[in-house]
Amino acid sequence: MTTTLFRKLAPVAAVLAWLAAPAHAQAPAASGCATTVASLNGSYGMLISAGTLPSGGGTINGPKFLVGAVAFNGAGNFTGSNVYSGAASTTASGTYTVNSDCTIQINLTLGSGPANTYTVAMDGTGSAMGIETDAAGVGQIAFKPQSSTAASTANFTNASLNGTFAANCIGPHAGTSDLNLQTFSGGKVSGTDPFNDSGTTVVANNPYTGTYTVNSDGTFAGTDSAGSATFNFYGVLAMSNTEILYIYSNPAANAPTGTGIGFESCDGGLTSASTAAAAPFSLSPASSPLTLQQNMGGTDNIVVTPSAGFTGSVSLAVSGAPAGVGTAFVGNLLVVFPPLTTPTGSYPLTITGTSGGSTATTTVSLVITPGASFTLNPASSGVTITRGKSGTDGITVAPVNGFSGAVSFTVSGLPAGVTATFSPASSSAGSTLGLTVSPNAAVGTYPLTVTGASAATGNSNSVVATAKISLTVQ
Repeated sequence: MTTTLFRKLAPVAAVLAWLAAPAHAQAPAASGCATTVASLNGSYGMLISAGTLPSGGGTINGPKFLVGAVAFNGAGNFTGSNVYSGAASTTASGTYTVNSDCTIQINLTLGSGPANTYTVAMDGTGSAMGIETDAAGVGQIAFKPQSSTAASTANFTNASLNGTFAANCIGPHAGTSDLNLQTFSGGKVSGTDPFNDSGTTVVANNPYTGTYTVNSDGTFAGTDSAGSATFNFYGVLAMSNTEILYIYSNPAANAPTGTGIGFESCDGGLTSASTAAAAPFSLSPASSPLTLQQNMGGTDNIVVTPSAGFTGSVSLAVSGAPAGVGTAFVGNLLVVFPPLTTPTGSYPLTITGTSGGSTATTTVSLVITPGASFTLNPASSGVTITRGKSGTDGITVAPVNGFSGAVSFTVSGLPAGVTATFSPASSSAGSTLGLTVSPNAAVGTYPLTVTGASAATGNSNSVVATAKISLTVQ
Protein backbone atom coordinates (compact mmCIF):
# COMPACT_ATOMS: atom_id res chain seq x y z
CA MET A 1 0.00 0.00 0.00
CA THR A 2 1.18 3.59 -0.61
CA THR A 3 0.49 6.34 1.91
CA THR A 4 1.01 10.07 1.38
CA LEU A 5 1.37 12.66 4.12
CA PHE A 6 1.51 16.45 3.66
CA ARG A 7 1.98 18.89 6.49
CA LYS A 8 2.29 22.69 6.21
CA LEU A 9 5.44 24.27 7.66
CA ALA A 10 3.66 27.40 8.87
CA PRO A 11 -0.12 26.80 9.19
CA VAL A 12 -0.50 30.11 11.10
CA ALA A 13 0.65 32.01 8.03
CA ALA A 14 -1.87 30.14 5.91
CA VAL A 15 -4.68 31.03 8.33
CA LEU A 16 -3.69 34.71 8.34
CA ALA A 17 -3.67 34.73 4.55
CA TRP A 18 -7.13 33.13 4.52
CA LEU A 19 -8.48 35.74 6.93
CA ALA A 20 -7.07 38.57 4.82
CA ALA A 21 -8.68 37.25 1.63
CA PRO A 22 -12.03 38.61 0.32
CA ALA A 23 -15.12 36.92 1.75
CA HIS A 24 -15.83 34.97 -1.45
CA ALA A 25 -12.28 33.63 -1.47
CA GLN A 26 -12.52 32.43 2.15
CA ALA A 27 -15.36 30.05 1.42
CA PRO A 28 -14.37 26.40 0.97
CA ALA A 29 -15.01 24.55 -2.26
CA ALA A 30 -18.61 23.91 -3.22
CA SER A 31 -18.28 20.37 -1.91
CA GLY A 32 -17.43 21.73 1.55
CA CYS A 33 -13.72 20.89 1.31
CA ALA A 34 -11.38 22.99 3.41
CA THR A 35 -8.51 22.25 1.04
CA THR A 36 -8.42 23.73 -2.45
CA VAL A 37 -5.87 23.62 -5.25
CA ALA A 38 -4.86 27.18 -4.31
CA SER A 39 -4.41 26.42 -0.60
CA LEU A 40 -2.00 23.56 -1.35
CA ASN A 41 0.90 25.95 -1.86
CA GLY A 42 4.34 25.46 -0.34
CA SER A 43 7.42 23.27 0.05
CA TYR A 44 7.08 19.76 1.47
CA GLY A 45 9.28 16.86 2.42
CA MET A 46 8.25 13.69 0.59
CA LEU A 47 8.68 10.09 1.77
CA ILE A 48 7.57 7.08 -0.27
CA SER A 49 7.93 3.62 1.26
CA ALA A 50 6.68 0.49 -0.43
CA GLY A 51 7.82 -2.97 -1.36
CA THR A 52 6.85 -6.63 -1.40
CA LEU A 53 8.65 -9.86 -0.61
CA PRO A 54 8.42 -13.18 -2.45
CA SER A 55 6.59 -15.90 -0.56
CA GLY A 56 8.77 -17.42 2.11
CA GLY A 57 10.82 -14.26 2.61
CA GLY A 58 14.22 -13.62 1.08
CA THR A 59 15.32 -10.44 -0.63
CA ILE A 60 13.06 -7.52 -1.48
CA ASN A 61 11.20 -7.69 -4.77
CA GLY A 62 10.55 -4.30 -6.34
CA PRO A 63 10.83 -1.87 -3.41
CA LYS A 64 9.95 1.80 -3.83
CA PHE A 65 11.81 3.81 -1.23
CA LEU A 66 12.20 7.50 -2.05
CA VAL A 67 12.70 10.73 -0.11
CA GLY A 68 13.06 14.34 -1.22
CA ALA A 69 11.65 17.86 -1.29
CA VAL A 70 8.88 19.15 -3.60
CA ALA A 71 7.14 22.53 -3.96
CA PHE A 72 3.40 22.93 -4.72
CA ASN A 73 2.58 26.18 -6.54
CA GLY A 74 -1.10 26.63 -5.61
CA ALA A 75 -2.08 26.22 -9.27
CA GLY A 76 -2.14 22.44 -9.65
CA ASN A 77 1.55 21.77 -10.27
CA PHE A 78 4.57 20.74 -8.20
CA THR A 79 8.28 20.17 -8.78
CA GLY A 80 11.33 18.94 -6.89
CA SER A 81 15.04 18.73 -7.72
CA ASN A 82 16.42 16.34 -5.07
CA VAL A 83 14.59 13.03 -4.71
CA TYR A 84 16.76 10.16 -3.47
CA SER A 85 16.27 6.44 -3.95
CA GLY A 86 19.99 5.79 -3.42
CA ALA A 87 23.25 7.63 -3.92
CA ALA A 88 21.96 9.46 -7.01
CA SER A 89 19.09 11.93 -6.86
CA THR A 90 16.44 12.56 -9.49
CA THR A 91 13.77 15.17 -10.16
CA ALA A 92 10.06 15.10 -9.34
CA SER A 93 7.20 16.81 -11.12
CA GLY A 94 3.47 16.43 -11.46
CA THR A 95 -0.02 17.77 -11.05
CA TYR A 96 -2.67 17.69 -8.34
CA THR A 97 -6.45 18.18 -8.19
CA VAL A 98 -9.09 18.18 -5.43
CA ASN A 99 -11.76 15.50 -5.82
CA SER A 100 -15.43 15.99 -4.99
CA ASP A 101 -15.01 13.94 -1.80
CA CYS A 102 -12.27 16.35 -0.64
CA THR A 103 -9.43 13.90 -1.27
CA ILE A 104 -6.53 15.07 -3.41
CA GLN A 105 -5.27 13.24 -6.49
CA ILE A 106 -1.51 13.42 -6.98
CA ASN A 107 0.05 12.48 -10.33
CA LEU A 108 3.78 12.10 -9.66
CA THR A 109 6.58 11.59 -12.19
CA LEU A 110 10.13 10.85 -11.07
CA GLY A 111 12.81 11.79 -13.58
CA SER A 112 11.83 10.50 -17.01
CA GLY A 113 9.80 7.62 -15.60
CA PRO A 114 6.05 7.00 -15.85
CA ALA A 115 3.49 8.92 -13.80
CA ASN A 116 2.10 7.30 -10.65
CA THR A 117 -1.23 8.24 -9.09
CA TYR A 118 -1.86 8.73 -5.37
CA THR A 119 -5.02 9.69 -3.50
CA VAL A 120 -4.42 11.61 -0.28
CA ALA A 121 -6.44 13.41 2.38
CA MET A 122 -5.46 16.49 4.38
CA ASP A 123 -5.61 16.58 8.18
CA GLY A 124 -6.26 19.52 10.46
CA THR A 125 -2.59 20.50 10.71
CA GLY A 126 -2.08 21.00 6.99
CA SER A 127 -0.74 17.47 6.50
CA ALA A 128 -2.12 14.74 4.27
CA MET A 129 -2.02 10.95 4.05
CA GLY A 130 -2.98 8.65 1.21
CA ILE A 131 -2.34 5.55 -0.87
CA GLU A 132 -1.19 4.76 -4.38
CA THR A 133 -4.28 4.22 -6.49
CA ASP A 134 -2.83 3.03 -9.81
CA ALA A 135 -1.87 -0.47 -10.90
CA ALA A 136 1.89 0.13 -10.65
CA GLY A 137 2.38 -1.04 -7.09
CA VAL A 138 1.58 -0.64 -3.43
CA GLY A 139 3.17 1.18 -0.53
CA GLN A 140 3.08 4.28 1.65
CA ILE A 141 3.83 7.90 0.76
CA ALA A 142 4.22 10.86 3.12
CA PHE A 143 4.57 14.60 2.64
CA LYS A 144 5.31 17.08 5.42
CA PRO A 145 5.65 20.83 4.90
CA GLN A 146 8.75 22.97 4.96
CA SER A 147 7.71 26.55 4.07
CA SER A 148 4.43 28.46 3.92
CA THR A 149 4.64 29.40 0.24
CA ALA A 150 6.25 27.75 -2.74
CA ALA A 151 7.90 31.08 -3.58
CA SER A 152 9.89 31.05 -0.35
CA THR A 153 13.65 30.77 -0.83
CA ALA A 154 15.04 27.73 0.94
CA ASN A 155 18.41 28.20 2.59
CA PHE A 156 19.05 25.11 4.67
CA THR A 157 22.56 24.31 5.95
CA ASN A 158 24.15 21.62 8.12
CA ALA A 159 23.19 23.77 11.11
CA SER A 160 19.49 23.36 10.20
CA LEU A 161 19.63 19.67 11.13
CA ASN A 162 20.55 20.01 14.78
CA GLY A 163 19.43 18.20 17.91
CA THR A 164 18.27 14.76 19.02
CA PHE A 165 15.50 12.97 17.12
CA ALA A 166 13.52 9.84 17.96
CA ALA A 167 12.64 7.97 14.75
CA ASN A 168 10.55 4.92 14.00
CA CYS A 169 11.72 2.96 10.94
CA ILE A 170 9.89 0.19 9.10
CA GLY A 171 11.23 -2.08 6.36
CA PRO A 172 9.48 -4.48 3.99
CA HIS A 173 11.29 -7.57 5.24
CA ALA A 174 9.32 -9.37 7.97
CA GLY A 175 10.37 -8.11 11.36
CA THR A 176 12.62 -5.34 10.04
CA SER A 177 12.06 -2.34 12.27
CA ASP A 178 14.17 0.20 14.06
CA LEU A 179 13.74 2.64 16.88
CA ASN A 180 16.50 5.18 16.38
CA LEU A 181 17.59 7.79 18.89
CA GLN A 182 20.03 9.98 17.01
CA THR A 183 21.78 13.29 17.58
CA PHE A 184 22.74 15.57 14.65
CA SER A 185 25.24 18.37 15.10
CA GLY A 186 27.62 20.16 12.73
CA GLY A 187 27.62 17.48 10.04
CA LYS A 188 28.07 14.55 12.45
CA VAL A 189 25.45 12.08 13.69
CA SER A 190 25.56 9.60 16.56
CA GLY A 191 23.02 7.53 18.44
CA THR A 192 21.68 4.11 19.30
CA ASP A 193 19.67 1.67 17.23
CA PRO A 194 17.70 -1.13 18.95
CA PHE A 195 16.68 -2.89 15.74
CA ASN A 196 14.63 -6.07 15.34
CA ASP A 197 15.78 -7.90 12.24
CA SER A 198 14.40 -11.39 12.94
CA GLY A 199 10.89 -10.69 14.21
CA THR A 200 11.74 -12.21 17.59
CA THR A 201 15.01 -10.77 18.86
CA VAL A 202 15.51 -7.11 19.75
CA VAL A 203 19.15 -6.04 19.71
CA ALA A 204 19.23 -3.06 22.07
CA ASN A 205 21.32 0.07 22.01
CA ASN A 206 23.64 -0.56 19.08
CA PRO A 207 25.80 2.58 19.03
CA TYR A 208 26.49 4.17 15.65
CA THR A 209 28.27 7.22 14.31
CA GLY A 210 28.37 8.93 10.94
CA THR A 211 28.37 12.11 8.92
CA TYR A 212 25.78 14.03 6.90
CA THR A 213 25.46 17.00 4.54
CA VAL A 214 22.33 19.17 4.22
CA ASN A 215 21.40 20.62 0.81
CA SER A 216 19.92 24.09 0.41
CA ASP A 217 16.41 22.65 -0.20
CA GLY A 218 16.43 20.79 3.14
CA THR A 219 17.29 17.35 1.77
CA PHE A 220 20.29 15.61 3.31
CA ALA A 221 22.52 12.59 2.72
CA GLY A 222 24.90 10.73 5.00
CA THR A 223 26.53 7.50 6.11
CA ASP A 224 26.56 5.83 9.50
CA SER A 225 28.19 2.73 10.93
CA ALA A 226 26.97 0.39 13.66
CA GLY A 227 29.53 -2.23 14.58
CA SER A 228 30.82 -3.73 11.32
CA ALA A 229 27.78 -2.63 9.28
CA THR A 230 27.72 0.59 7.26
CA PHE A 231 24.54 2.22 5.90
CA ASN A 232 23.72 5.14 3.63
CA PHE A 233 20.78 7.36 4.57
CA TYR A 234 18.92 10.12 2.72
CA GLY A 235 16.27 12.43 4.11
CA VAL A 236 14.53 15.79 4.26
CA LEU A 237 13.78 18.33 6.99
CA ALA A 238 10.18 19.29 7.76
CA MET A 239 7.95 21.08 10.26
CA SER A 240 10.30 24.00 10.95
CA ASN A 241 13.22 21.58 11.27
CA THR A 242 11.54 19.65 14.09
CA GLU A 243 10.85 16.51 12.05
CA ILE A 244 12.88 14.43 9.61
CA LEU A 245 11.79 11.93 6.96
CA TYR A 246 14.49 9.60 5.73
CA ILE A 247 15.37 6.23 4.26
CA TYR A 248 18.20 3.77 4.68
CA SER A 249 19.30 2.78 1.20
CA ASN A 250 21.97 0.64 -0.47
CA PRO A 251 23.26 -0.94 2.75
CA ALA A 252 26.59 -2.74 2.74
CA ALA A 253 26.79 -6.48 2.27
CA ASN A 254 27.12 -6.94 6.03
CA ALA A 255 23.76 -5.26 6.72
CA PRO A 256 21.04 -7.37 8.43
CA THR A 257 20.09 -10.37 6.29
CA GLY A 258 17.30 -9.84 3.78
CA THR A 259 17.08 -6.10 4.16
CA GLY A 260 17.91 -5.46 0.51
CA ILE A 261 18.16 -2.08 -1.18
CA GLY A 262 16.28 0.83 0.37
CA PHE A 263 15.26 -1.39 3.24
CA GLU A 264 13.71 1.07 5.69
CA SER A 265 11.74 4.31 5.78
CA CYS A 266 11.81 6.48 8.90
CA ASP A 267 9.89 9.36 10.48
CA GLY A 268 11.57 11.14 13.37
CA GLY A 269 10.57 13.98 15.68
CA LEU A 270 12.85 16.38 17.56
CA THR A 271 13.09 15.45 21.24
CA SER A 272 15.65 18.05 22.28
CA ALA A 273 17.40 20.83 20.42
CA SER A 274 21.03 21.70 20.91
CA THR A 275 21.53 23.67 24.10
CA ALA A 276 24.05 25.93 22.40
CA ALA A 277 22.69 29.40 21.70
CA ALA A 278 22.50 30.50 18.10
CA ALA A 279 25.76 32.11 17.07
CA PRO A 280 25.60 35.92 16.79
CA PHE A 281 27.30 35.62 13.42
CA SER A 282 27.10 33.57 10.23
CA LEU A 283 29.69 32.33 7.74
CA SER A 284 29.61 32.26 3.96
CA PRO A 285 32.28 31.61 1.32
CA ALA A 286 33.07 34.36 -1.19
CA SER A 287 33.10 31.68 -3.87
CA SER A 288 31.89 28.10 -3.97
CA PRO A 289 32.84 25.88 -5.64
CA LEU A 290 36.56 26.55 -5.26
CA THR A 291 38.01 24.92 -8.39
CA LEU A 292 41.72 24.11 -8.37
CA GLN A 293 44.03 22.09 -10.57
CA GLN A 294 46.17 19.41 -8.98
CA ASN A 295 49.47 20.96 -7.82
CA MET A 296 47.97 24.46 -7.95
CA GLY A 297 47.04 26.28 -4.76
CA GLY A 298 44.17 28.70 -4.34
CA THR A 299 42.26 30.76 -1.82
CA ASP A 300 38.70 31.58 -0.81
CA ASN A 301 37.64 34.36 1.54
CA ILE A 302 35.26 33.34 4.33
CA VAL A 303 32.88 36.18 5.09
CA VAL A 304 31.81 36.61 8.73
CA THR A 305 28.47 38.44 8.98
CA PRO A 306 27.70 39.68 12.53
CA SER A 307 24.22 39.96 14.02
CA ALA A 308 22.71 41.27 17.26
CA GLY A 309 25.52 43.78 17.63
CA PHE A 310 28.27 41.15 17.65
CA THR A 311 31.76 42.69 17.54
CA GLY A 312 33.94 39.80 18.72
CA SER A 313 36.65 37.93 16.83
CA VAL A 314 35.96 34.59 15.15
CA SER A 315 38.48 31.74 14.90
CA LEU A 316 38.14 29.72 11.70
CA ALA A 317 38.99 26.06 11.10
CA VAL A 318 38.50 23.72 8.15
CA SER A 319 37.82 19.97 7.98
CA GLY A 320 36.90 17.43 5.33
CA ALA A 321 39.87 17.92 2.98
CA PRO A 322 40.99 14.76 1.13
CA ALA A 323 44.19 13.05 2.22
CA GLY A 324 47.32 14.99 1.35
CA VAL A 325 45.59 18.30 0.63
CA GLY A 326 47.08 21.15 2.62
CA THR A 327 44.71 23.70 4.20
CA ALA A 328 45.29 26.73 6.39
CA PHE A 329 43.71 30.04 7.33
CA VAL A 330 45.47 33.37 6.98
CA GLY A 331 43.03 35.60 8.78
CA ASN A 332 39.71 34.91 7.02
CA LEU A 333 41.45 33.67 3.87
CA LEU A 334 41.23 29.91 3.34
CA VAL A 335 44.36 28.61 1.60
CA VAL A 336 44.15 25.21 -0.11
CA PHE A 337 46.89 23.25 -1.90
CA PRO A 338 46.08 19.89 -3.59
CA PRO A 339 49.20 17.93 -4.63
CA LEU A 340 49.48 16.37 -8.07
CA THR A 341 48.47 12.99 -6.59
CA THR A 342 45.08 14.20 -5.26
CA PRO A 343 42.23 12.31 -6.98
CA THR A 344 40.08 14.59 -9.10
CA GLY A 345 36.51 15.17 -7.92
CA SER A 346 34.38 17.29 -5.61
CA TYR A 347 34.98 17.46 -1.86
CA PRO A 348 32.82 19.31 0.71
CA LEU A 349 34.97 21.31 3.13
CA THR A 350 33.32 22.25 6.43
CA ILE A 351 34.30 25.68 7.71
CA THR A 352 33.72 26.18 11.44
CA GLY A 353 33.82 29.58 13.10
CA THR A 354 34.12 29.81 16.89
CA SER A 355 33.83 32.80 19.18
CA GLY A 356 33.59 32.09 22.88
CA GLY A 357 30.87 29.47 23.23
CA SER A 358 29.23 30.29 19.88
CA THR A 359 29.82 28.25 16.74
CA ALA A 360 28.68 28.63 13.13
CA THR A 361 29.48 26.55 10.05
CA THR A 362 29.40 26.82 6.29
CA THR A 363 30.51 24.59 3.42
CA VAL A 364 32.94 25.21 0.58
CA SER A 365 32.80 22.79 -2.33
CA LEU A 366 36.39 22.02 -3.37
CA VAL A 367 36.60 20.79 -6.96
CA ILE A 368 39.91 19.24 -8.05
CA THR A 369 40.64 19.08 -11.80
CA PRO A 370 43.61 17.44 -13.56
CA GLY A 371 46.84 19.35 -12.98
CA ALA A 372 49.37 20.61 -15.49
CA SER A 373 52.40 18.35 -15.92
CA PHE A 374 54.66 16.97 -18.63
CA THR A 375 56.42 13.86 -19.85
CA LEU A 376 59.93 13.46 -21.34
CA ASN A 377 60.30 11.66 -24.65
CA PRO A 378 63.81 10.73 -25.85
CA ALA A 379 64.38 10.65 -29.60
CA SER A 380 65.89 7.18 -29.25
CA SER A 381 65.88 4.70 -26.44
CA GLY A 382 69.53 3.82 -26.93
CA VAL A 383 72.73 5.62 -27.97
CA THR A 384 75.94 3.84 -29.11
CA ILE A 385 79.23 5.79 -28.92
CA THR A 386 82.79 4.65 -29.68
CA ARG A 387 85.43 5.46 -27.07
CA GLY A 388 87.03 8.80 -27.77
CA LYS A 389 83.94 10.02 -29.59
CA SER A 390 80.74 11.99 -28.77
CA GLY A 391 77.04 11.47 -29.45
CA THR A 392 73.67 13.09 -28.84
CA ASP A 393 70.03 12.27 -28.16
CA GLY A 394 67.10 14.65 -28.32
CA ILE A 395 64.76 15.06 -25.33
CA THR A 396 61.29 16.46 -26.01
CA VAL A 397 59.02 17.98 -23.33
CA ALA A 398 55.42 16.86 -23.93
CA PRO A 399 53.02 19.15 -21.99
CA VAL A 400 49.95 17.70 -20.24
CA ASN A 401 46.84 19.74 -19.31
CA GLY A 402 48.27 23.04 -20.47
CA PHE A 403 51.73 22.87 -18.92
CA SER A 404 53.89 25.75 -20.18
CA GLY A 405 56.76 26.17 -17.68
CA ALA A 406 60.47 25.82 -18.27
CA VAL A 407 62.08 22.45 -17.49
CA SER A 408 65.64 22.02 -16.22
CA PHE A 409 67.47 18.81 -17.24
CA THR A 410 69.92 16.51 -15.45
CA VAL A 411 71.16 12.98 -16.11
CA SER A 412 72.28 10.23 -13.73
CA GLY A 413 73.89 6.81 -14.16
CA LEU A 414 76.92 7.98 -16.18
CA PRO A 415 79.86 5.56 -16.05
CA ALA A 416 83.42 6.71 -15.34
CA GLY A 417 84.93 8.47 -18.31
CA VAL A 418 81.62 9.73 -19.72
CA THR A 419 80.47 13.35 -19.39
CA ALA A 420 77.11 14.91 -20.31
CA THR A 421 75.77 18.33 -21.23
CA PHE A 422 72.29 19.66 -22.08
CA SER A 423 71.71 22.32 -24.70
CA PRO A 424 69.81 24.29 -23.59
CA ALA A 425 70.04 23.46 -19.91
CA SER A 426 66.44 24.66 -19.38
CA SER A 427 63.57 24.86 -21.87
CA SER A 428 59.79 24.43 -22.16
CA ALA A 429 60.17 22.53 -25.46
CA GLY A 430 63.09 20.16 -24.92
CA SER A 431 66.85 19.82 -25.04
CA THR A 432 69.70 17.93 -26.68
CA LEU A 433 71.68 15.57 -24.48
CA GLY A 434 75.36 15.53 -25.46
CA LEU A 435 77.54 12.62 -24.32
CA THR A 436 81.35 12.52 -24.59
CA VAL A 437 83.17 9.18 -24.06
CA SER A 438 86.87 9.28 -23.11
CA PRO A 439 89.32 6.85 -24.76
CA ASN A 440 89.78 4.93 -21.51
CA ALA A 441 86.06 4.49 -20.66
CA ALA A 442 85.05 0.91 -20.02
CA VAL A 443 83.19 -0.87 -22.81
CA GLY A 444 79.63 -1.84 -21.89
CA THR A 445 75.96 -0.85 -21.78
CA TYR A 446 74.78 1.59 -19.13
CA PRO A 447 71.19 2.67 -18.17
CA LEU A 448 70.91 6.47 -17.92
CA THR A 449 68.05 8.39 -16.29
CA VAL A 450 67.18 11.84 -17.64
CA THR A 451 65.26 13.99 -15.15
CA GLY A 452 63.30 17.11 -15.98
CA ALA A 453 62.05 19.42 -13.23
CA SER A 454 59.96 22.57 -13.47
CA ALA A 455 60.55 25.46 -11.11
CA ALA A 456 58.27 25.84 -8.09
CA THR A 457 56.10 28.97 -8.08
CA GLY A 458 54.22 30.86 -5.43
CA ASN A 459 51.18 28.56 -5.75
CA SER A 460 52.57 25.34 -7.26
CA ASN A 461 55.29 22.84 -6.50
CA SER A 462 57.95 21.61 -8.88
CA VAL A 463 56.77 18.96 -11.37
CA VAL A 464 59.28 16.18 -12.08
CA ALA A 465 59.38 13.66 -14.93
CA THR A 466 62.00 11.11 -16.00
CA ALA A 467 62.99 9.15 -19.10
CA LYS A 468 65.31 6.15 -19.56
CA ILE A 469 68.12 5.99 -22.15
CA SER A 470 70.55 3.14 -22.75
CA LEU A 471 74.18 4.15 -23.43
CA THR A 472 76.43 1.60 -25.15
CA VAL A 473 80.17 2.29 -25.14
CA GLN A 474 82.18 0.36 -27.71
